[in-house]
Amino acid sequence: MRRFVLVLLALFVPTFYCFSTMPSLVGSLLAHPINQAVLTDVLTHCQLTNVFEAGNAADTTRLLCPSAYQESDFSDNLYKAVVASEDHSFFVHDGYNIWSMVRGAGQSGASTITQQVVRMLLLTNREPTSQATKGRKLREWYYAREIEKIAGKRQIATIYLNIAYVGGGRFGFEQGARLFFSKSAKNLDFMEAAMLVAMLPSPANRNPVDYPQDSFKATVKVINQAVGMNFISRAEATRSIEEAKKRILGGTILLNPDSSEQVEYRRFRDRALDELAAEHVHVPARYRILLTLSPEMQAAADEIAIRPGYQLAGAFLNKNAEILAMAGQPYVDASWNSVWLSNRSIGSVGKTLVIGAGLKKGVSFQGAFSNEPIPAGYSPDETDPRCFPRMSLSTAFKYSCNRAFVRFASAVGPSVRALATKLGFHAPDNYLLASTGGISGNALSLAALMGTISDGGKQVQAHATLAVLTPKGEVTWQYRPGKRPAIFSNAQAATLRTFLALPTTGDGTGAAARGQLRSAAVYGKTGTSNDNEDALFAGFTNNWTGSVIYTRDSRTRLRNRLSGFQAAESFGSVVDAYWADRNRAAVGATVSRGPFAEGRLWYQIKLDDFFVVYGIPAGAALAVDMCLLFGATRSIRRFWPRNEVGPDELTATVTADAA
Repeated sequence: MRRFVLVLLALFVPTFYCFSTMPSLVGSLLAHPINQAVLTDVLTHCQLTNVFEAGNAADTTRLLCPSAYQESDFSDNLYKAVVASEDHSFFVHDGYNIWSMVRGAGQSGASTITQQVVRMLLLTNREPTSQATKGRKLREWYYAREIEKIAGKRQIATIYLNIAYVGGGRFGFEQGARLFFSKSAKNLDFMEAAMLVAMLPSPANRNPVDYPQDSFKATVKVINQAVGMNFISRAEATRSIEEAKKRILGGTILLNPDSSEQVEYRRFRDRALDELAAEHVHVPARYRILLTLSPEMQAAADEIAIRPGYQLAGAFLNKNAEILAMAGQPYVDASWNSVWLSNRSIGSVGKTLVIGAGLKKGVSFQGAFSNEPIPAGYSPDETDPRCFPRMSLSTAFKYSCNRAFVRFASAVGPSVRALATKLGFHAPDNYLLASTGGISGNALSLAALMGTISDGGKQVQAHATLAVLTPKGEVTWQYRPGKRPAIFSNAQAATLRTFLALPTTGDGTGAAARGQLRSAAVYGKTGTSNDNEDALFAGFTNNWTGSVIYTRDSRTRLRNRLSGFQAAESFGSVVDAYWADRNRAAVGATVSRGPFAEGRLWYQIKLDDFFVVYGIPAGAALAVDMCLLFGATRSIRRFWPRNEVGPDELTATVTADAA
């Protein structure tokens, strides 16, 4: 007996050591292993890939977004069903299960959830030879352990729920829930969750519509596995099995393909390929391209209204100059990508560049400027009754008054043309036209301009691509930000932000950009051009910058022509979509009082990565302080008006108002 035990130990210990140290050995043998920074990008960013396509379909791309939906967007029943079915030891292993690998000898069926995430996001399901399949398994082990070092179990499970293939060319259980049950994944009961999980790994063969018997058997198996892990009670399992029998075998589950929609990503595909071609990057035949696309922002951009008779272009960037979303016409109608390829007049947004050039040159904008007709030379029309004969430059900016700006531009001189060119715009030879539509650009260059101003004056170079990977999990190219030249000083950028706060306040031309909820600070400027042929808004809020442009799609006369209001309104719809949930999450946030301004007390509610500012009437300060004392921050949001100015601008705004 003792000899038998010694023999077992002699066999087991080397085997255990071999499997447990294999990932480190594999990592040392990879030609271009992914570092943790890139791996983090893989786990948090959308990717464009064709590695799942067979044969001639390699030109077909798929979008995988591991962070498209958060943990709270999935029913807890889904987490239970996935772990029970796919990986019993999920919460205790380090990415791979040694016992399963020993039993499976490294073949299919022995993969943990983490390994499946690796296969979906880094490797491939399809290898030409068994030897290649074994090589893929070795990479799986290595990257699974690396993922476990930087991501928690719940995050890994959430990533899996976002990217698992659910059939019909759809990825993620949110898409599956909408396809089979016409509901969100957060509302799935256990039977529904079990049925979706039971389709894995071959949804085409366990589809409840086409193969109800196979689907029912697989669903019952998942339910019983959940009982075995004490995830659900036997009574709940019995109810779920009865429900499955009634709905799956009864044929009441019907596909609803219209309820399962993915964000529009093909503009990102085109932009990414353009960027890589410009960098002379070789893209392999089978590839994964990491994108900066934000599913949340892209969904909001997809909802921007299409105006009859006009083409739409929009771009939205974060503070790292990453393109979050691009808006446009339905893609089938688009023959080219106007977001970054068009060259249209930016209208009165050009006044921002005139002010910037004046600041850099040291031209004074204090005092009043004449808005009377210019007797000799260029004298544009003035149709807004708010454009008085004499006015400050800030008021002229707020209401887009032209003649005052032409006079200011004459003092600035040709330097405005040089500034516009440096920022990627096309400027006219006659610099007096710069503030009245003479400068041209596109949605992306406008968003980048606003990013430059919002980020202290350092030039923004927008990009949509983060890295290129092979199906072997190796990096062939990675985006590396270059040095950002300072276009404006911090003080100059702050002054420009003060100007840009004016059009979005009160009755300013861009007030609609704040959205209907008025839930965040918004800065920006509207513009129109060529008899309202184009209408646009460019601006920024606390976490991102953006622009929306409507361009007339023909030379025919339109009965209802647009103004900058409609473009600002569309920008405001994105502001509302972005800030609504974040403001609701503000309960319990840190609150601090700010300075007096215009008879109000400013209160800043600060969260992890954003803030909301409220302007409170000074007479109500005692009541507000009592709310703060008892932690009732919800009361402030419910009863007191918000302001339109961010806390970083309060001092500058107070000074301007006092002057």
